[in-house]
Amino acid sequence: MRRVVLILLALTWIVHDGQAAYAENGMQCYSGQLIFTADGESAAELAKIQRAVDRVGDVDSSPIDKTAHLVLLSVDSGGSPADSLIPADEATDICSDLKRARREAIADARSGEALDVTVARRFKCGCNGEISILGQRYYDGAKGPTYVPNDYSASLWGMSQANDVDIDAPEAWSISTGNNNAVVAVIDTGVDYNHPDLQANVWDNPFEIAGDGIDNDSNGFVDDIHGANMVSNNGNPLDDNGHGSHCSGTIGGRGDNGIGVVGVNWTTKIMAVKMLSSGGGGSLYDGARAIDYVTNMKNRGVNVVLSSNSWGWYGTYFDVNVYYAIDRARQAGIGFVAAAGNNASNDDAASTPDKGYPAGYDLANIVSVAAVAENGTLAYFSNYGVTSVDIGAPGTNIYSTWPGNSYKWLNGTSMATPHVSGALMLLKAVNPALTFAQMKDLLFTYGKPLAALSGKTTTGKLLNVNNMLVNAGTPPPGWTPAATPTPLPTNTPTAVPTSTPTPLPTATATATPTPVPVFGAVSGTILADDGRPLSGVRVEVMTRDYQTLGVKLTDAQGRYSIPSIEGPKLYWVRATLSGYTFGGDFSLYHGGTSQVDFLGVRSAYRLNGLVVNPDKSPLAGVAVDAGTLGTAVSDADGKFGFDVPMNFKYQLNVSKSGYVFDYPRRSGQVYGNLTRVFVGSTQ
Repeated sequence: MRRVVLILLALTWIVHDGQAAYAENGMQCYSGQLIFTADGESAAELAKIQRAVDRVGDVDSSPIDKTAHLVLLSVDSGGSPADSLIPADEATDICSDLKRARREAIADARSGEALDVTVARRFKCGCNGEISILGQRYYDGAKGPTYVPNDYSASLWGMSQANDVDIDAPEAWSISTGNNNAVVAVIDTGVDYNHPDLQANVWDNPFEIAGDGIDNDSNGFVDDIHGANMVSNNGNPLDDNGHGSHCSGTIGGRGDNGIGVVGVNWTTKIMAVKMLSSGGGGSLYDGARAIDYVTNMKNRGVNVVLSSNSWGWYGTYFDVNVYYAIDRARQAGIGFVAAAGNNASNDDAASTPDKGYPAGYDLANIVSVAAVAENGTLAYFSNYGVTSVDIGAPGTNIYSTWPGNSYKWLNGTSMATPHVSGALMLLKAVNPALTFAQMKDLLFTYGKPLAALSGKTTTGKLLNVNNMLVNAGTPPPGWTPAATPTPLPTNTPTAVPTSTPTPLPTATATATPTPVPVFGAVSGTILADDGRPLSGVRVEVMTRDYQTLGVKLTDAQGRYSIPSIEGPKLYWVRATLSGYTFGGDFSLYHGGTSQVDFLGVRSAYRLNGLVVNPDKSPLAGVAVDAGTLGTAVSDADGKFGFDVPMNFKYQLNVSKSGYVFDYPRRSGQVYGNLTRVFVGSTQ
């Protein structure tokens, strides 16, 4: 059954076209010049700059030219400046051009404020030597070094604003503006990969040849150059709704390009994976396929760090296809940043029709994001939960890219999520060696405490990208790697005695037959969630159009092997057994012998209980209230029990007239059979 999932769409929007932001002036720039900003500087301050420059031996003491914005100084090279025009459109960063000693010498005359964070701007020389101002580095007495690009505006309040309810992006940009060595997958309505603010940051599939009409990488999608489209089942993820493009602009809108907006990471690579239609809806089946597409690319060598997921559904339905697809991403080292939901509901509630999924799944690679308003409050629509929602980020009146070379304001946890995704990608750019587990800990540890999120999220914090980058060199204090899971025991098959074959008569040689294609096998082990091998499980290997290629039943050790599977191609592997649920159709890029293991999850578990006296003797007649599960009474042996679904959040309350209990309220979440013990004594 293909369940329908509704996108976490924004609540309002306003159309606004971005304008070019950078300015040019008539001054000429040459390769032998240094440029210092003098915007707003008094005559006395300009004199300080001049005196400081006089102390640096390789700079001519007299400015060539100056305006209200720039002071140009020429390196005394003895040559003619006209002979050394900077190449067309070459961006030059004065802060990296100045040697440390020269910066320190100039800083001495500036009351200790370093030149590279006080008055230095980035600039670009055009074809005829004209100067275009790019971003500006300056020193903020309260915040320290800051870098503001030329496409930043007050509309991007989540990056920085006066009341400091923001992610401190300009401070982070003084450390790094990103790189294009890592990939973030945007699973959404697609991406407008032709948008001028996104185009340079769109991912290109290294395994596919554009426009040849061939599935070069045999992953089931022809010409999937920038990603894939699960809705139309093709290789074109162009956005026909707008939501995915808006999220992409916040993650990685190109920075310092003089147009529109700037993303948290200026130069990341965005993989577009479309699983939602033009109307904003889609199926959970396509959601699982989209996640698996990203995982397959990671397993093939693409440096995917995380996926950004501003979509989901509400209610108590636990979709195993999506759950296990996210878990496969976890095993591949891919993070999953997800919107908490827009129903203003508590995701910690044991049963709520407004609980947000997939953010509500309990998997280690998920980061669930709430939305924060400009005034520092939890956005009125945002879901929350002290155990289910991790961190807050700006999510109201967010301005970003929109299809058709335009821009819009939107609201939603959908808008908060890409702030976190972009920040994590920037963190990865600063320290590529970090695992996602380490990145997640840095995110949580170095967030900014926010009163409105206290008791509403796990961390009680607002995203702070600058704090993360400052501390990116090492994981948070006390961090220890996740324990390596104990491998499942390998079942050694019983050896079969080798018999001496009877020699066959020598046959008359015949012509060498045409070689047949090389075939491999798909094999694996299937276990129950408690580790028992599951026998009699039907395992089927199918093509992408669901033509069966082979079927086997697992043996007593839960093993199966299906031979004669041609490779390399993309296949589905499906497991079925009455009373158990498996993780949907496993997507497999098969190029030889492959192993696919499944975990079977029972449809219901048993939440058992035992009530005893302090001397461990059974205590009968104790009422146990389990909320929506009903009420039970302990029997003569002190036992009680409830049937519960997987992932169920329970709360038990025990009571008996004349008795007090050590912990009369117990709560938790069920992932298997569980026993709770209560100890009671007379008052």
